[in-house]
Amino acid sequence: GEERGEVVRTPGRGLHLSLSRTFAVRKEEIAPLVGSLRRALAREEGFDAVLRGAAIYGNDEGTRTFAGLVLQQGQGCEGAGRLARAVDGCMERHGLQKYYEDPSFHVSVAWALGPPPPRPPP
Repeated sequence: GEERGEVVRTPGRGLHLSLSRTFAVRKEEIAPLVGSLRRALAREEGFDAVLRGAAIYGNDEGTRTFAGLVLQQGQGCEGAGRLARAVDGCMERHGLQKYYEDPSFHVSVAWALGPPPPRPPP
């Protein structure tokens, strides 16, 4: 397993656009949730996006830190917003928490156990 502070690079095939908070479901809930997501997202169209800048993110529990490349404002964020709203609908139907009210759309490229480091003062 990973140790606290060890950075784990996300493999190229594992890169994804984050459209939900991290969450846990029971094994028997996986297939219905995946089916719901597939149906909702099958209606959505793809979009082009530009990654511009990097940011550090932490999950709500403070157990993991992620390094992400941020989507540039514009068409890509509009497309990601559309997808996030479709995912939110599925999450609500399955009793799970929706994405953030003001999301920072990003592609995580690495993660580590533990909370993000404190931000330096301005």
